[in-house]
Amino acid sequence: MIKAIKRFFKLIFALALIIVVAVVGISMLVTKNQDENIIYRFQDYDQKIGHPYDQEMAKLNCDAIVVLGAGIYEDGTPTPMLKDRLESAISLYRSDVAKKILVTGDNGTKGHNEVKCMYDYLVSRSIPKDAIFVDHAGFSTYDSMYRAQSIFEIHRPIVVTQGYHMYRALFIGNNLGMECYGVAADQNTYGGQIFRSVREILARDKDVFKTYLKMKPTYGGSKIPITGTANGI
Repeated sequence: MIKAIKRFFKLIFALALIIVVAVVGISMLVTKNQDENIIYRFQDYDQKIGHPYDQEMAKLNCDAIVVLGAGIYEDGTPTPMLKDRLESAISLYRSDVAKKILVTGDNGTKGHNEVKCMYDYLVSRSIPKDAIFVDHAGFSTYDSMYRAQSIFEIHRPIVVTQGYHMYRALFIGNNLGMECYGVAADQNTYGGQIFRSVREILARDKDVFKTYLKMKPTYGGSKIPITGTANGI
């Protein structure tokens, strides 16, 4: 009886170890495969050198700057992470890296409207309204990237998010038919990053399967080509 119990626990341990190795291994493959597509990291920027974006980045001929949502406060203002993403997008736009911006986030309830917050912030910083496209149904990273390609018909985006999150966004986009590049918006240190980084490992695994299965997003909709007229709020 005791030997049987020992064998049982050894089997459970072996299965748990296999699962952990698989989960971590898939996550590491995602980061390795997409690392070269992150063309700029703010934490590597020396503020004394000058403007972070140069003509070489503009030569990529990207058709849009895609800003992924990151949560808002109760008063409708952006969290520090989201603010840094928006400021990065503003710098990219002003450097002529792309002429259009897509803000995509969670607007699942009337009281939680990430994209309105993002839109209002960009407008307050003198970004033209006709340059800002809005995706109210970016309920997840997968939804946002899928809809960027299928609804907004973006082919070559510059994706703006924090570095830890960037690998997954690029993986999804590049495997759904876009040619994605990333600008990591880590301009500050954010509280709770250890928790986010651990959670991101599981999220990468989940979205790897969703991407290869080409699962549909939560919502579809009519085409809103990024080359056309901005849909706004």
